[in-house]
Amino acid sequence: MASGLKIVVPAYTLSYDRAALRKVLRSAGAEVAALARSMIRNASGGGRTYSKPGGGRYSASVAGSPPVSRTGALASSIRVQTRSKGLSVRIIDAMFYSRFLETGAQGGGGAKGSRNVRKRVSGRRGKYVLMQVVGRRQMAPRPFLSVAMEQKGDSISVRVRDAVIQGIAFKRQK
Repeated sequence: MASGLKIVVPAYTLSYDRAALRKVLRSAGAEVAALARSMIRNASGGGRTYSKPGGGRYSASVAGSPPVSRTGALASSIRVQTRSKGLSVRIIDAMFYSRFLETGAQGGGGAKGSRNVRKRVSGRRGKYVLMQVVGRRQMAPRPFLSVAMEQKGDSISVRVRDAVIQGIAFKRQK
């Protein structure tokens, strides 16, 4: 019977420098948010022309291009939020219509418009009632956050990878 040789290997823990990773993530989030803001503020329009409520006119954006800044509210609502003790970053666009612009939207008729079928109802004092929505409004996407993330994505992933690799340390456990 052969006796076995036993080797005791000390236990090691893999750890990384969280502060460096937090710093890189915060700066990456700020870069994406700044690029999205500048895309909105520098959008040229070229689409349908509308009247502004206070007077004047502006051209809306073309489908597929970033939305045009009319009041500046959309661009100023883009914020960076750190979560999970700084190890994740969210870019938030706080305006309620920002998702409609980013992904597109479709809506129905409503009370106004000649594209809807209406019928006079006898029990309603001769008023017209909406019976059917004939057409649906559709707005093509006007992406700004996803485009900014795509443009900055490669450089961000390289910097995050480098921060993690440089921050890795082996610590011996007792």
